[in-house]
Amino acid sequence: MEVKNYLKIKRRFKWAISVIGGIFTVASVLTSVLTLIDKTESSLYNGCINMFCAIFAHPLLYILCVLLVYVLVVVGIELITNRCVRVDLDSDRKIEIKRCNLFKQKGIKVIHCHDTFEIKHNDAIIKGSVLEEFISKNDKDEIENQIKSKISEDKKRIGETCFVDLEGEGEHEYVLFAFSKRDGCNVKLSDKEYRETIKKLWDAFRDDHNNIIGENWINVVVMGDTRNNLSLKGEKLLLYMVQSFIKSNAKKNLRICLKKGKYKNVDLYGLKYIIEHMK
Repeated sequence: MEVKNYLKIKRRFKWAISVIGGIFTVASVLTSVLTLIDKTESSLYNGCINMFCAIFAHPLLYILCVLLVYVLVVVGIELITNRCVRVDLDSDRKIEIKRCNLFKQKGIKVIHCHDTFEIKHNDAIIKGSVLEEFISKNDKDEIENQIKSKISEDKKRIGETCFVDLEGEGEHEYVLFAFSKRDGCNVKLSDKEYRETIKKLWDAFRDDHNNIIGENWINVVVMGDTRNNLSLKGEKLLLYMVQSFIKSNAKKNLRICLKKGKYKNVDLYGLKYIIEHMK
């Protein structure tokens, strides 16, 4: 059994038993208190007494109640704890993995694109990608004007970044990141290029000269999870991004946003355990 799966089961069992113990302790105390109260014809009083007495008097019924509460607690734990985890790397940096929409988070949003920084040609934009959503939410002409004013043609290459201020307030809310190189109609990226490119992204945040909006959070999705040519897949891809960030000099917090429908079987608590041992 993998470490993270073992931890997942252990965590659920421990929390469930704790909650169950608490519930039945309260129930036991409540039953004792009710027996000390003067007898009354109240239907609520009689109902409570009969229910608690029935549960504690019949072992089978007691076990069934325990199992029912256990299932409800486990489901609750899964819904609550498997949506977001955070690891403090040091006093200045944090990593958060969260099931959320990238565009609804505070801080700067990383929009990965091709090394041409092309945003108008449909064949350069992957359907359902972060880039497509970014373009649909903003003015294409304004985005293109900022790209032209900030990046010359000779600097358009893989690993380059372009900080964008679409509000005109002097604060950058987005950064376009040349994540892959484009050759005609083919999008290419090798394992080696992937590692080098991710490192360049973190290097863009090694100081504060870019005047980033928000609470010093870098928001990204898992980049490269739609590419079949990479040897890194799924959770390994996510963990590589985390490991690369930890080793970098980026002076920001990192939030990895897991898109709806993706990584739904990933145990975030297990990932947290692994990340804590990367530090």
